[in-house]
Amino acid sequence: MPLLYIDLIEGRDPSEVRALQELFYKLLASNLAERCGLDPADLIVSITENNDEDWSFGHGRAQFLTGELQ
Repeated sequence: MPLLYIDLIEGRDPSEVRALQELFYKLLASNLAERCGLDPADLIVSITENNDEDWSFGHGRAQFLTGELQ
């Protein structure tokens, strides 16, 4: 059973996020069914939102907070 995790950085309007999520779920399931033969009932997707401070890209630093990434 495929399990897909997606992380989003907060910042979009909640109603916009919801609309995008619903469209994404629908398109993902239909495309995987069509191209891979995956039964849409077998697909699990988890989308979580987080902030810049929740990310580190190595070296023990939060690069968004230190200004290394913008």
